[in-house]
Amino acid sequence: MTRKRIQRWALLCLLAIPMPFMYSCVQLNAAYAGANLVKGAISSHSQKKSDKLPDEYTAVSESFDDPLMSKEKILSALNKEVSVLKLTIGSGADYDVIRDNNNLILFKQNAKPIYAVYKTKTGECFYSRCLFRRAYEGGAVYSSPQFALFGDQTLIDCEKVK
Repeated sequence: MTRKRIQRWALLCLLAIPMPFMYSCVQLNAAYAGANLVKGAISSHSQKKSDKLPDEYTAVSESFDDPLMSKEKILSALNKEVSVLKLTIGSGADYDVIRDNNNLILFKQNAKPIYAVYKTKTGECFYSRCLFRRAYEGGAVYSSPQFALFGDQTLIDCEKVK
């Protein structure tokens, strides 16, 4: 899908398309975020820059209760997009359930923060929170976790990542 098409779909999704299209909107918004924030377009955006990592990125890592969200599986998913230099999992509940206006379940996403420091294909390093989602399939069944997007990204000198 071209960037222009992804942008149009993302805009339509933000304008509250009716429910049957909601799941594809989640995927398209993730694709749009990936195309713009991960795959080389980062440097074209104005970015915050930092000289050191925040404390939560260097804290002792927790783990998820859900075995599908093990640190190894998270790293495997993220390394398909970028080169992860450091990964820390914060504390809290594993997931938040996201519902639509009619209180129907759409998906669940990690509530426990995932902090990643990574290098893009352009050679720049960033730190950001990561979001994983599990689509609701009905009958209390969810899909396997899928990488959705990076949150607010901050540029950092790769040499300062320890």
